[in-house]
Amino acid sequence: MSLSAYQSRQAAAETPVGLELRLIGFVTQALGTARDPVQRIRALQRNHDMWLAFISDLAGEGNALPREVRAQLISLGLWSMRTSLDAMSDPDRSLQSLIDVNKEIAGGLADQTRAQQSAAQQAALAASKEAPSVTAV
Repeated sequence: MSLSAYQSRQAAAETPVGLELRLIGFVTQALGTARDPVQRIRALQRNHDMWLAFISDLAGEGNALPREVRAQLISLGLWSMRTSLDAMSDPDRSLQSLIDVNKEIAGGLADQTRAQQSAAQQAALAASKEAPSVTAV
């Protein structure tokens, strides 16, 4: 199987939360490993753009999160975007607060995913116990 075919299959099977987790990981790693001004600016721009995309989704009508949670995440995203822009013009500014926020968000998403998977497994187990058994004649 070719690499592109593998990547296509992987992308097709990836959940939206999985994609978000991968994006947060990529951006957070870039923030943590930026060693020169160009890498730093690129990482900060990616962080800014990531949060802009998250805010756009959170503000949309179709977002299923509770309104209060969405408002808190939007506020956090706006802070992250401002902090990213400020850090672009201040090379001495630490990026650790941005890294910490991204890690916390990723941890929350991962916890949510595990809880949903566990609930789905429990529901499937309960359904299999309730299903009538079929015996061969």
